[in-house]
Parts: sequence; structure tokens; C-alpha cells
Amino acid sequence: MVQYSCNIPNSALTIVSHLQQFVGVGGLLYIDYMLPYEEKYKGRPNCPEASWWKTWAASLKDWIVLHNRVLQPTLDPAHIEYPVDHYHQWGHVLLRRQR
Repeated sequence: MVQYSCNIPNSALTIVSHLQQFVGVGGLLYIDYMLPYEEKYKGRPNCPEASWWKTWAASLKDWIVLHNRVLQPTLDPAHIEYPVDHYHQWGHVLLRRQR
């Protein structure tokens, strides 16, 4: 399992492209991603919109998309890292390597 934060400087494309090499034929790649629900995340290459994930997954030649879903926004109560109530929106994609 790999977890990355929307605060790192690498783009989502760089990260997922790098991960693909570690999955063998018939293997699965599951990505649970945060969508840019709040303005501060919009436009960041490390936190792309849902449409980017759909287009990216569909463009993969050696992979089949088994599942791609965007969830409803959820309320995250205030916590030490972000001291006000706020929302997050998540999505996930499950891929199987064909070749």
C-alpha cells in the first residue's frame, strides 16, 4: 500500500505512472484518491479533478478498469492539522494489469 498527500510536490501522473511498474500481469492496482473539493486544492497537479482520473484510467493500454467511483463529500470535523470543520471528497479506481 502506498499513501501520498496532496501536499507533496509530485503530480498524480508522476506517482501513478511510477507505481504501475510494480504490478505484474494479472495484478491489481487500487488507488484511493482525494478530489479537490476545497478551493485550496483546485488546479493542483497532485490533486486532479474526477474527470482527470476517469480519462487517465481509460487511456491505459495494458490495464482494464474494474471499478472507478467518486463518493459524496464527507464532513471532516476540526482537528489539530485543520482546526475548522471542512469537507473532503474521495474517489477510487481499481485496475487489473492485462499485459
